Amino acid sequence: MTEDIGMFDPLPSVSAANGHASGHVPNEDQLRYVAPVPDDAPAPPPPKGAQRYWYCDAVGHQLAAVDRREPQHTGKSKQFFPLTLWQDEFGAFTWRWKHPPAKRPLFGLTSLAQRPDAPVLVVEGEKAADAAAGTFPDHVSITSSGGSNTADLADWSPLLDRHVVIWPDNDEPGRKYATDVSRLAYEAGAASVRVVVVPNSWPVGWDLADPLPDGVSNETIKEMLKRVAPQSGPDMSIVLRTMAPAPEIPLIAFGPLAEWIEQAAECKSAPVDYVAISLLGAAAGVIGAARWVSPWEGWQEPAILWTLLVGSPSAGKSPAMDAVRDPLAVVERDAAASWPETRRIHDAAKVVAEARRDDWEADAREAVKNNRPAPPKPADADEPDEPQMPRVVINDATIEAVAAILAVMRAVSYYGRTSVRAGWAISESMATATAPSGSKLTGGVPISSIARSTPSHCGSITWPCR
Repeated sequence: MTEDIGMFDPLPSVSAANGHASGHVPNEDQLRYVAPVPDDAPAPPPPKGAQRYWYCDAVGHQLAAVDRREPQHTGKSKQFFPLTLWQDEFGAFTWRWKHPPAKRPLFGLTSLAQRPDAPVLVVEGEKAADAAAGTFPDHVSITSSGGSNTADLADWSPLLDRHVVIWPDNDEPGRKYATDVSRLAYEAGAASVRVVVVPNSWPVGWDLADPLPDGVSNETIKEMLKRVAPQSGPDMSIVLRTMAPAPEIPLIAFGPLAEWIEQAAECKSAPVDYVAISLLGAAAGVIGAARWVSPWEGWQEPAILWTLLVGSPSAGKSPAMDAVRDPLAVVERDAAASWPETRRIHDAAKVVAEARRDDWEADAREAVKNNRPAPPKPADADEPDEPQMPRVVINDATIEAVAAILAVMRAVSYYGRTSVRAGWAISESMATATAPSGSKLTGGVPISSIARSTPSHCGSITWPCR
């Protein structure tokens, strides 16, 4: 339902002191919204429609009103006339046909306060709220003012810790309203939010204030409300101090390594799941693209894992990572045992290449000088590629450094010891990274990650596997 609002025509200004017309024209920019309506305020104007709905606070004081004019009275679509009390710069009260400023009060706050344990039913429109209160007396029925497009202008904070059900009008604006209210209710701290699914076969625009569709009874709609499925909202437990304990990791899945995981966790005074997850990430880094996993025919994935240890400070994240990283350091040291000899061979080949290139350049110049064809460049005149020391583990490396390593290494593990976002940035950038040789490092990059973080730093991080 969208709202057809009447003209915001002002009413005669009335003095707050004596109730007589003041004779002056109020400055609209100086008007101040007054709520609740005080006892000495002038009487509101007569209703513009067949029904006036008062918005009241928790104890029943009037805050604002909405007049509803039905189509049969005008020959047009239904019309709504919001009514509020304002005060000018001279202290005089004046009624205006306009909404309260944001955040607007909800319709039904008094019942909401009187029944703190009752579930809440949100509908669209005051007429539907009154009808819902009669049909579902075990719920507190509420709505916001202004129609389906103004849910953001209402104050939904009274829904804190309440169980909320939304019954939308059977049209696209109604479904949009339900989506907006769901979000706003969760943001306000609602304990749960559910939305009734109205059958598409029901009349377009149908709401709880309309006659029941053919073949539908009160028992039908009561059953619809009873069995409505909960909507999945954001899991707010991650930001709460009372977080549930982590589920126990099934060490039996690690086979003979289960005993080592338990021993390493005990030695490092770290949880076993931190050690186990670190081991998975390290194993994936060692395997890299050498082996691929195929759950079924037609689906293959490289052994690449991005793991993240989440826990409060001093929970044992770093010691658990060290338990796995230390053996990898030994592997890397053994793999690099021949590195000095590899470096010497490269340096010698580089000197030979430079000498051969110098000779070839001299021969080429001599040939050109004597009008003879230049000799072809010898193969051993090209400078050999710079070798890379064997690496198994990298720490907080730059994208350029990772690209150079991956140009010659089959696999590597990234340890995000200081910045969990560094590993994410490296992975995101590898699709366009260029190795020193000029080749693009695209596709399944053989880099796995073992990183650590606290719960408050994990909300906006995703860990890609490619």
